[in-house]
Amino acid sequence: MEVFCIAVFTVELLAAILMQLAKYKLPKKAGNSPIEAIAFIIPFHNEQERILPLIESINESLFTGKCEFIFVNDYSTDETVSLINKHLKVPFTCINNQDDRGKKRSIKTGVLNAQYEFIVTWDADVHFKSNYIQSLFELPLADLLVLPVNMESKTLAGKLACVEFTFIETFNLGFSALRKPIVCNGANLGFRKSVFLELNATRTDYNIPSGDDLFLLQAMLKQQKNVAIYKSGLLSVSTSAPTTFSAVIRQRQRWKGKMSSIISLASSLPLMLNILMLFATIFTIMLGIFNPIYFLLFGLKFMAEFIAAWSFIKRNTSHVFVLLIHQMWYPIYAILLSFNFGKEKRWS
Repeated sequence: MEVFCIAVFTVELLAAILMQLAKYKLPKKAGNSPIEAIAFIIPFHNEQERILPLIESINESLFTGKCEFIFVNDYSTDETVSLINKHLKVPFTCINNQDDRGKKRSIKTGVLNAQYEFIVTWDADVHFKSNYIQSLFELPLADLLVLPVNMESKTLAGKLACVEFTFIETFNLGFSALRKPIVCNGANLGFRKSVFLELNATRTDYNIPSGDDLFLLQAMLKQQKNVAIYKSGLLSVSTSAPTTFSAVIRQRQRWKGKMSSIISLASSLPLMLNILMLFATIFTIMLGIFNPIYFLLFGLKFMAEFIAAWSFIKRNTSHVFVLLIHQMWYPIYAILLSFNFGKEKRWS
């Protein structure tokens, strides 16, 4: 059993190192930009408690290119529309989703109403630096632009969620450098309108509530479209993690639901490693109960996760302690995922 644990944690360490090194193969500098105008589409449903940081970010943005901001209201029953009208200081359009409910159909509504070819989608709860939009204009145009998202939190539950999110981002960037991206994030995603509509004609995932971003990525890859992935902090947006343990579980159960529909060879590799790591962790705890020296095996595991979560740790040195807590939290979290904690109070 101890040999199995050592082997799994060693593979995890090597994988983390390789993924971090592979990230450096991603584009670092933008080329000559053919992007002259951007349509930003923000679908929303009852976001009055979360949308003000986005509005402030737009108001404070500095850019020279042409932009349009399209907010798509997906049957909200709160005061989100009033907040947008009251606080947003730049020209914008707020339209209603006239199709069936859901984020995917709201995005499609926004795309159909956009006047520019290049489109960027945001979640309604993101925020970003004042030079973010200008940085987008410096990118060469691609059919799909996978852009970075930072998750942040002030609660322990949220910070533990940030650790896992960083693991996913690290492995995705590593596979992206090998031209095998696993995931993308609709909170910060760019694409060409014409290509979106071309692929939309044959997409069959609208009956699945979630996964607007992942299904688009898979369609792009299947049709061998030009997909570019960037990790530059200048191109990143930030979003808040769920604040409670139950909210984290609900969010992850939603993620698990959409991921299960698009499992590929590339995505199955980190999934298999994660399952093996989970068993190795449980076995290490069992061994440690009888002989505490076996807890030293967690040193290998911690080194692997320290490397994989480096982008999160370097923001604040106290995050090292969050990573330490994560060593024992993760098996509990994995078990809790099998229980029903209810639906998220947002799009499912």
